[in-house]
Amino acid sequence: MTILCYPNIPSQYSVLHKIAELKKWIITNNPKDHFDVVVNWEDTTYRTHDDQLRELAERVHVVNLGCADISKQRVDRIHNEVFGYGVVVDPLTYKGPIVQKADKNAAHDGSIIDGPISLKERDEAIAQGMMFSCLLNNEAGEFVQDIRVPIFSAEIPFCYLKYRPIATRFSNANSHVELRDKTDALSEEELELIVLFCKKAGFFPAQWDPKLGIHVT
Repeated sequence: MTILCYPNIPSQYSVLHKIAELKKWIITNNPKDHFDVVVNWEDTTYRTHDDQLRELAERVHVVNLGCADISKQRVDRIHNEVFGYGVVVDPLTYKGPIVQKADKNAAHDGSIIDGPISLKERDEAIAQGMMFSCLLNNEAGEFVQDIRVPIFSAEIPFCYLKYRPIATRFSNANSHVELRDKTDALSEEELELIVLFCKKAGFFPAQWDPKLGIHVT
């Protein structure tokens, strides 16, 4: 099988690249090549849709096409809508540990500060592209634990748990990873809400509707 990833080729560190390598699938970013599946792949927080991508979307389903913004604050807004709570806090009034980190995706630059903070500190941080969230308690012994949930067209096949030392909780270097059955890691309700979250975020295949001028999932 050949996957058209447009406009970018996934890096060798991405899960998609590793799956394709294991399955012996071909990845191309040339729309003129033969392809079986199209994925809107752009390694950035805010995606741009050029004419080539729009042309593809007029005739085939494009995975991730409906998701052009994966900033942390947008993710939190959708999470709040679906789950009924979020993690973003007002650092001027929140009392306790606050995580200050870049609003853009995959920066791994989080730091813990004590809230509340001053107006000047908040404005300086926002000017640098930072946002503020409460500190989630994901400690598991001497590690912190992240639950990663792969999802394929509304299907969640399994989950995997990533562990890092508490001292380096915001890094991307894991001490070890465990594969788990999805129901061992999350409840049935949580799994259903995750699917709904992904739908609202625009992660599922979408097609461009020229009459409506929108992407329809």
